[in-house]
Amino acid sequence: SLLAAANLVRLDERGAVTARDGLAVQRPAAEPRRQLAETLQKTSPTDGWSLMRAAELLAEVGEPGRAEEVAFAALHAMTDATAREDVWSRWDAMFAAGGSSPTQHLERLVRATDRALAIGDCDRASRMAAEAMTLDGERFDVLLLHGRASLARGDTTTAALSLSRAMVAAAEPSQRATAAASMAQVRLACGDPDQAKRHALEAVNGAGDLGTR
Repeated sequence: SLLAAANLVRLDERGAVTARDGLAVQRPAAEPRRQLAETLQKTSPTDGWSLMRAAELLAEVGEPGRAEEVAFAALHAMTDATAREDVWSRWDAMFAAGGSSPTQHLERLVRATDRALAIGDCDRASRMAAEAMTLDGERFDVLLLHGRASLARGDTTTAALSLSRAMVAAAEPSQRATAAASMAQVRLACGDPDQAKRHALEAVNGAGDLGTR
């Protein structure tokens, strides 16, 4: 900015502005920040850092849902695992400042764990799945994700335990089929092809629609 160029203020990587005399500079109003977030998305749609800054701006103006989606887009744009971990850390800080309820936090953890698994961030997925388990260790989707995250890290024992519980907690045949499919992968990784085949068949037979299969 012109003020930063004139050495009158300091601008950090998160966009916070501080006067050189140490006094905080008033944060811009919500609408300019919202417009800047939109501009960053339009002009840099494949740049992870720009997208993450846009997400932070959206969170600041009270749009956590949009902020989450843009943050996930930032993660998908990052090809380097170290860079993604930095973005994940900013994701943590972004929502920690938002004062979410325990229920909102759990739902966000579930979505984020699924995304982390999709992009191969297994350690991050495992940490978030473990946190979700402390909030509600009886819920089907939490158990399923904990099992999948454990399998991704090679912990087949924990994966089998969580997936077994997920199969019991399943409220619908399609849910049990989904857990059975993951259990088949666990049994195969454990060198038990017979059990793997049994669970795979259960998954196929229990899938009530083409999408689940």
